[in-house]
Amino acid sequence: FEKINAKIHRLSVMAWELLFEIKKVKLYSQKGSSVILFNIGNLPSVAVADMLSSQYDIGVRAGFHCAPLAHKHLGTATQGGVRISAGYNNSVKDITVLADAVNKIAKDV
Repeated sequence: FEKINAKIHRLSVMAWELLFEIKKVKLYSQKGSSVILFNIGNLPSVAVADMLSSQYDIGVRAGFHCAPLAHKHLGTATQGGVRISAGYNNSVKDITVLADAVNKIAKDV
């Protein structure tokens, strides 16, 4: 259990740090959170999820995640958010591939 949690935590921190460095990425989660919520510029979260899926074969969740009041509080009531989380079977390479894809999308915005 500790080994699994430690790996997921390391990958989550790495993902947060890489996304934090990308211009136009807005993070709503704190560093160390196992679930990371973000947006790219003013792009609808569903559009970002579609691009990540169709262009990079990366699966994420997008929208309001059954929490419209939380999105109202965050200021994302019209945009929603892109949600990612690492699992034990993910790798450092998976995180870098995600960050590279988000960076490419952000540069086109």
